[in-house]
Amino acid sequence: MKLSLRRSLAIRITALLVGTLAVLGTVAFFRARLATDDLSSRLIGQASEQVDGKVVGLLERAESQGRLMSRLVASSPQSEDRAGFRPLAETGLKLMEANTVFSSVTFVLDRTGESVQVVRRPNGSLAINESVARGAGYWREESAPFGDGRRFVSSGPDPRPDPRDADWYQAAHKTREQAWAKTTVLRDPGGQDAPGVTVATPVFDRENRLMGMVAVTLTLTDLSRFLQTVKVGESGFPFIVEFGEQARVIAYPDINSFLFPEGTVLRLAKIEEIGQPLVVNLVEKIENQMPGLRDGPVRRIDADFEGRRYLVGVKRIGGDRGLDWVLCVVVPELDFMASVYQTGIGLVVLGGLAVLGAVLFAVLVSRRVASPLQDLVVETERVRAFDLASRPLPPSNIKEIDRLAESMEQMKTGLRSFEKMVPGDYARWLLESGQEARLGGERRRITVYFGDIRGFTALSHRIEPEELVEILAEYLDVLSGEVIRHGGTVDKFNGDDVMAFWGAPGPCEEHARLACTAAVHSQRTISHLHTEWADGSKPLLTATFGVATGEVVVGNVGSRQRMNYTAIGDAVNLASRLQGLNRFYSTDALISDVTRLEAGDAVVTRLVDWVTLLGREEPVAVYELIDLTEDAQPAVVAVARLHDHAMQSYRSRDFSEAHEGFLSVLAKWPEDGPARILASRCAGFLEKPPPEDWNGATPMTVK
Repeated sequence: MKLSLRRSLAIRITALLVGTLAVLGTVAFFRARLATDDLSSRLIGQASEQVDGKVVGLLERAESQGRLMSRLVASSPQSEDRAGFRPLAETGLKLMEANTVFSSVTFVLDRTGESVQVVRRPNGSLAINESVARGAGYWREESAPFGDGRRFVSSGPDPRPDPRDADWYQAAHKTREQAWAKTTVLRDPGGQDAPGVTVATPVFDRENRLMGMVAVTLTLTDLSRFLQTVKVGESGFPFIVEFGEQARVIAYPDINSFLFPEGTVLRLAKIEEIGQPLVVNLVEKIENQMPGLRDGPVRRIDADFEGRRYLVGVKRIGGDRGLDWVLCVVVPELDFMASVYQTGIGLVVLGGLAVLGAVLFAVLVSRRVASPLQDLVVETERVRAFDLASRPLPPSNIKEIDRLAESMEQMKTGLRSFEKMVPGDYARWLLESGQEARLGGERRRITVYFGDIRGFTALSHRIEPEELVEILAEYLDVLSGEVIRHGGTVDKFNGDDVMAFWGAPGPCEEHARLACTAAVHSQRTISHLHTEWADGSKPLLTATFGVATGEVVVGNVGSRQRMNYTAIGDAVNLASRLQGLNRFYSTDALISDVTRLEAGDAVVTRLVDWVTLLGREEPVAVYELIDLTEDAQPAVVAVARLHDHAMQSYRSRDFSEAHEGFLSVLAKWPEDGPARILASRCAGFLEKPPPEDWNGATPMTVK
């Protein structure tokens, strides 16, 4: 196997360098790993205590506020009846204003199930819901604080189930003590469901009879937001799992990941539904250790997952409230070991500097020779792919290489000029194939396009040649640019017109549609150009187009010393004639019937006329290209169909109906050339009908 000069030297020196670095790196790695393992344990412990303190604080606040509300309710003489709901609502409002983490405060009468609730809306405002018994159900009235009073919001049947059937109510009713319910999704009428947990506090009268229940509900959304702020390493994160009949994530830095849609509402996702395989794996490990997991220090249960090692700390939180909440802090080992790796690499680099010094001289010498040669090879490959962008190579101290680089840039300059004089696709094909251009061609079915600048000849008599060339270049840039942008080949420029075709030299399945699209977009681009020239400093011209599809011969035409890549055939002549007919019909773009059929539903057209062109015996159906279907306005399409219907009557010799149809078109488009010509022709036929052998075709002498 042959090796380059640079590679041969590099391999031999690298072998020695790698051996030295391997010894130094191994020693550094194991010593640093011991230190980082201790550091990671302390950071995980600190993060766990921080989250545990936050959780316990939230729970204790809810419990204390529930007990306070319970005492206030018990001391109120009207609390055993819904007549006391209003003062209770005022108390609840103050409690909610002082505790923004609370979602709602509710009091339920045990005797009737009637309730008063102060709830926090998604926008932070507070609302009061009173639910009173009415018949077999409950009637709900919603109001909102307004000044020193209330503002009525709405009322109606309460669709919610009896609150006495709720888990939190049943838990406190059974123990006759303050009790926490399992985490659930709080349904919000504003459409922002959120996970939450409720603590229920019983209210007893002086005879120790149960009067009702005070429920304080807090959302865990703020807890998830708090978890976002807890940073452990670069990408570590904490989350909280609630264990029970089924383990569920109840707090996670990504707030939406553990809520799962079910119908029109959300529910807490099952572990396997949250889309985090790592979390699923860890929860299974924690669940196996739950019986022995108690409140206390953080326990490490490091895990390997998908080829990566994770440092994991777990801790049971929430005290003895029976919530079965477990905090899990996860950190990729790489977050800590990255610095270890960097340190090891640094030591290896320092140890290898002496060896590297010996390598540098050989590398520098080989680079002075090999690098410029490699750059020249790359540039040669780019030229072969017809990438002719100017990229001068850095000067070389070696004279022969420097001269070769200059010759390469001069060759690319000549090829760029060559690209502007012949179709780019054809020139690229010649370079890639390595063949020499030869006379001859092949039969191809293509679409030919002629575009002409209208009014340019008259303009040439009024302005200087230098300015004329500049203006012509602006318009021809638009036409040729749209042709190239839509995959066409620019054949030649004949003064102020452009000839292009689709389907050669490379094949193209949608050549008719692309040619029509290029014509429509050229008109639009010229309109935008006119907007930029609105100050009147340049003349505003328009363009007309002729498009035809058919089999032609495509190839090199001319002499053996000088040839031109072009297309020859009936479709070429037809496209040129169609472009010239625009002047007669006052249209912008005319296409042949074959082009219309192959373009299909992609374009909006109308039948303009049947004509017999100079040099052709068979009449040709001529269509106006109006717009692209995807952009056409319904009103424009409707007028085009109206015109086509009139043409059917015209061909059927029903000149009266055709005349009315063309007049209807003129009523909508007063300046329309085809409708004006055909309406006048129908009027003449009504006075003097055509002969019996009339085939509807109009002879044309325009070339």
